[in-house]
Amino acid sequence: MSHHTRIASKLQTNLPDTINRLDRYKHTPWSALALTAGLTLGLASASTNVLYGWHRYDGDIGYQLTWAAVSVAASAILALGPTALLKSIKARSLAGSIVASIAIALTGSYSLTAAIGASAGQRLSAQVSQTDTGGTRARLQTAYQTAKDDLAGLLPVSATVAELDAKIDALKQTPGANGCTAIDGPVTRRVCPEASALEVEKARASRREELQAKMTNADDGLKELGPSKPANTDATAISGYLAVAGITISVAAINQWLALLAVAVVEFGAGLAFALSAILREPVMAPVTTKPKDMASRPVPQLAVESQEAPKQIEARPALKVVSNRALRKRTVDKSFGGRLLKMVGERGGELYSGHRALGKALGCSSGHVANVLRELTAAGQVTVEANKMGTVIRLAA
Repeated sequence: MSHHTRIASKLQTNLPDTINRLDRYKHTPWSALALTAGLTLGLASASTNVLYGWHRYDGDIGYQLTWAAVSVAASAILALGPTALLKSIKARSLAGSIVASIAIALTGSYSLTAAIGASAGQRLSAQVSQTDTGGTRARLQTAYQTAKDDLAGLLPVSATVAELDAKIDALKQTPGANGCTAIDGPVTRRVCPEASALEVEKARASRREELQAKMTNADDGLKELGPSKPANTDATAISGYLAVAGITISVAAINQWLALLAVAVVEFGAGLAFALSAILREPVMAPVTTKPKDMASRPVPQLAVESQEAPKQIEARPALKVVSNRALRKRTVDKSFGGRLLKMVGERGGELYSGHRALGKALGCSSGHVANVLRELTAAGQVTVEANKMGTVIRLAA
């Protein structure tokens, strides 16, 4: 083994075995808000699924517990699916993307099935309740108005039924009236016609009291119903707006679509919120450290790798002018640093956040040399370099 080969081998051995990863992130207020929303929607989804799983086998506690646990697991997988899919796409992992997509499809179908029945049932129940309440209200209003109209058509009375009964009894008990069973004397001719008139008035008074009772009962019923509360006003409003635009869709059909929309938000909202939280996080700059710390910072050429190509170039082009050892070493080192830098970026998912100084420590060269290497890689179309407040972002070119 030549001297340069031993140096190159030693350099590869002393390369950083523990490099602080640069793809760490910290939460921002917006990512924390998205995370909170995801947790809220995840709990709502899990609760809906647990109720669905629990009631699938009413009376069998074993199956109920099993399906309740399955429902919670499905909610968790569905919540984590979009974030896993996002990371797989970012890492260009086809297998990971396929697995995440299958997980979202399966658990999403289960969760939609679990929640759609409850949501649609609630809207249908609200619609039926409104229909029943509307029918009861109409019946009571009709009864009240009918009694009121009949009452207005009756002649007024001078006393109540009880008072009229007392007067009629007093007249019939008049001596010589004989209870007005027959008009056969002066007393009966004087008393009994008056008693008969009071009997007619008593009938009117009884009818008035009956109608007033009906009005009171109808009014009490209307008060118990309270003010009218239309159900599913969103569907009614949408149907109205569509009608103005010339599109006719029934309120019942819109109710079904709105039920599906509500379920989709609850079931898929948690996963989307977690994915948004991951997107809204900011990268944390971490220094790239090299072990051992006493390793010389001066670049060491990897002649063991390049020594095989150099003779071929000299044999193929004998007319090339002789270059100095220093220039040859610099050219070889640049290629070595470029390859190692590309490898570092690839190991971090094709995206690296760092500064020139930290990269120089990791590669064993100066920050100025790092800038030159980045410039050459950018010109070759192998990477893209973007500077922001967190440092330099290096990405592998697509």
